[in-house]
Amino acid sequence: MKKTWTVVSGIMLSTALLFGCSNEGEIKNVTLTQQEQDAFMGMFLEKSNEEVEPAELVKLLNQNIEGLDEKKASDSVDALLYSVYQYKEDMNAVTKGLQPLLATYEEKGINLNEKEEIEKVDDKVVQAFLEQAQSRYLKVAKENAQYVVVADFDKVLSLYGKYMADDLKAMVEFSKAEFEVKYYDEGTQKMNLDVISDRIVLMENLSKEHPESYYANWFNQSKNFYYQLYFGMNGNAITKKDQTLLPEVESHFQSMLSKHEGTEFANNITLFFEEYKKNGNKVNDNVYVFLLDVTKKEHETISNNETGDKSSPESNQVKEAIKKAIEEKKSEKSEDKK
Repeated sequence: MKKTWTVVSGIMLSTALLFGCSNEGEIKNVTLTQQEQDAFMGMFLEKSNEEVEPAELVKLLNQNIEGLDEKKASDSVDALLYSVYQYKEDMNAVTKGLQPLLATYEEKGINLNEKEEIEKVDDKVVQAFLEQAQSRYLKVAKENAQYVVVADFDKVLSLYGKYMADDLKAMVEFSKAEFEVKYYDEGTQKMNLDVISDRIVLMENLSKEHPESYYANWFNQSKNFYYQLYFGMNGNAITKKDQTLLPEVESHFQSMLSKHEGTEFANNITLFFEEYKKNGNKVNDNVYVFLLDVTKKEHETISNNETGDKSSPESNQVKEAIKKAIEEKKSEKSEDKK
């Protein structure tokens, strides 16, 4: 134990000495022994759970990530993302009081996520907030006419995409797409069934490709979330008043049977139609009981996230998936020491 602490201290000291000659965005070409890698990961995982600014974690990461093996490099990016999500919640609470000011500056043509533009903001509180968001790898975005803070996935992917394992990268890219492409159209007040069905199939594929992944539960939760949307279990009307399917919904279901033939998704649609016909072409309580089994979740689990966003379940789920991954990595390290 004493030996491990000595190695950790040495890495922290050498990293601290490098801060003065390296910008946050630069990645150092470095070689680390297995012992040094283990010591760095122990220290980095601990720091990601503490109140350490993401920018400081990035400095540490950029000095060491090239020297880590593939798994440890991906795990370290995962830990950074967890830290980003911790600060995201705090900053969204602050955003609520800045809505009018943020709107005013955007109306003036100021890009709220560009460093040079932020310098033009004359309100020091708003300026400090925007600068802090950037340093925490967050960005300001518009969601349902409200300003919110979201993880800057583009920045993280640009810096660390090549270090991410396929399952982590898939989760990050999917979370990015969820925010950028909405499944719910506020104007028409309708769900985009094409977007929803594509996400169901993607999550089913990822679940099969990565059954042992840290994020397997997240893939399944997301899949179930979109299944509930697709089959109208969130209160979205997919039927007429007489409980028969809307023509456009039935047409979409039928088109998915041929487009995704042989998939779990197509099989579940087939089973849905069988249950639907069995109940006199009505989406009644018996059909919903069947659907609860398909989605493996209770109807009440569908809810908007803390920003009031109807676009995705990503906020808490991603954070919890990353937190679980970190905890499992720590557990693995403990087992290795036995």
